[in-house]
Amino acid sequence: MISPALGLGPAAISARARDTRNARSVVVQDAQGLPFTGSVEAAAAYDRAVGHLIRFQVEMVDAARDSVAADPGCAMGAVLCAYIWLMSTEERAVADAAAALSGLRVEPSDLTPRERGHLAAARRWVDGDLAGAGDALGELSVEYPRDLLALATGHQVDFFTGNAIDLRDRIGRALWAWGPEDPALGFLQGMYAFGLEECNLYGLSAEMAERAVAAHPEDVWAIHARVHTYEMQGQVPQGLGYLGAHEAEWAAGNFLKVHNSWHAALFLLEGDDVAGARDDLESAIASWLPPEKAFLAPPVISAAHLSEIRAGPLAQNMKIDPAA
Repeated sequence: MISPALGLGPAAISARARDTRNARSVVVQDAQGLPFTGSVEAAAAYDRAVGHLIRFQVEMVDAARDSVAADPGCAMGAVLCAYIWLMSTEERAVADAAAALSGLRVEPSDLTPRERGHLAAARRWVDGDLAGAGDALGELSVEYPRDLLALATGHQVDFFTGNAIDLRDRIGRALWAWGPEDPALGFLQGMYAFGLEECNLYGLSAEMAERAVAAHPEDVWAIHARVHTYEMQGQVPQGLGYLGAHEAEWAAGNFLKVHNSWHAALFLLEGDDVAGARDDLESAIASWLPPEKAFLAPPVISAAHLSEIRAGPLAQNMKIDPAA
């Protein structure tokens, strides 16, 4: 779901951190009031990165890197870099995630139990134990329900593993710790909305998603959750209308853009508008993928059963064999 740009590996981090290796790490607090081992500058960059993460914004990559560059002993910055790589779900990113963790310059004994828990969860994921990483993040969320990174990352693990119950309950059991004054509450409601939808509670999901989007119109995950409620109830015109009404928010500047474009294409297909679905997919793919990533387009097109795309201009530009 997330595909980070290059720049989170040890070489990039080390180059920017070289002059800060002797900086003293102090325990400060993150935006949620949790103890944070690292400099004030590292904590500020980390908070920015998490803010971009819950919005699926591409700026999360640079902000996470900035956190480690500000303080090479910032465990949460290193963990966040690793999580971003891992959430790309690309095999080659595992080595980059491992490198981000190995580049951490701090003694484990100097970290808080929560930070050590994150390191353990990230390492389990790097080792291929995705379910175990999700369990470890779940334990963190119970112990520290205001740990926004544990909640957001764990929610994505549940998405990747198809764990509908935890998609709902991981977030639901933490909501008591968040009040209406918390800026991030709406984003948690958007995550909760998706969990409710995956548990077939469409009415509750729709209500929660609407609250989330009202709080943060740029919450593309909450928009995605609301779209799912329309899809699962066969409400094609309403789903298309909703996506159209919120297109300015979801159609640019975030890693969920193409995914939500697929939903638009599915609605069009269900409405027997094959040409419209084709146009939407071609536009989304052409605007997102650089030429060297064009090999990712055929599986998307094939999955949508749009065979005529193979004979169209996009197929010709990407050198897709119409007979393949």
